[in-house]
Amino acid sequence: AENLPLPTLSECLDEFCRERERTTRLKARSDDLFRTVDRLIARTSKTLSVRREELRRCADKEEKRIYGELIEANLYRLKEKASVYKVNNYYDEDREIEIPVSPLLTPIQNSQRYYKEYRKAKTAELVLADRIAEGEAELEYLTQVRWELGEAQSDAELSEIRAELVENGYIRRDRGAKKRAKPSSHLEFTSPGGFTVCVGRNNEQNEYITFRLARKTDPWFHAQKMPGSHVVILAQGREVPDEDMEFAAALAARYSQAGGSGPVTVDYTTVGKLNKPTGAKKGFVTYHIYNSTVIKPPQNTD
Repeated sequence: AENLPLPTLSECLDEFCRERERTTRLKARSDDLFRTVDRLIARTSKTLSVRREELRRCADKEEKRIYGELIEANLYRLKEKASVYKVNNYYDEDREIEIPVSPLLTPIQNSQRYYKEYRKAKTAELVLADRIAEGEAELEYLTQVRWELGEAQSDAELSEIRAELVENGYIRRDRGAKKRAKPSSHLEFTSPGGFTVCVGRNNEQNEYITFRLARKTDPWFHAQKMPGSHVVILAQGREVPDEDMEFAAALAARYSQAGGSGPVTVDYTTVGKLNKPTGAKKGFVTYHIYNSTVIKPPQNTD
């Protein structure tokens, strides 16, 4: 065999300095994005808490409706300028109850006030339910992005995450922003049976391998109810043995938020059974027809 020249000490030192500079630059960019995403998560969580509390306060809306109805049914015997009306509640075995009212209002006005509060609470409940669902989806998305930042290993992957946050309106576009960098590459592994298994490390890659690279009949995997990678077996129309399905499920467990811990529940289905809601962010899918398996992440995927 031909003897190759060994690198000189100077060359080794230069390479070490270049790698250290690259690592330092990557960490600085990553830390900046982490701070941004953490602020967004904190803001979204706070808004969700406020909306849930507002929804909780709507829970007594039926009581307001009943108060309005009982006042209306007893108008003929209620006194003006009272601060409490004592009436029999025919919804509760005709037991006497006390209804707090404003002495500045007439009985009919107090009845109308309760009806108005009931309608307002009923409308708010519907609006808040939608907004809470939106907030939960946003929090899930941001938590996924935060996990992706921890997995990013190159400038290209960080650039894709930042571009996605810009695209979704979370951060401003840099005025002097350069052209979009060359897309980063997803991970690929070979299963025991020789199948190519693709793993996305961010939403851009997840979108690509799931909706552009895979066929509708290809098996798809994702750790259940937590941030993680889309994993796809490129089956090319062939039947996939259990051993290869387990291999892909283990990768989905490894490339998830729980990747370094114990057994992980992984959902699996086919790409054709995934649904991407209109207007959904990249990498976001829903699915209702699937199976699950509990599997331990592999210790080493190199």
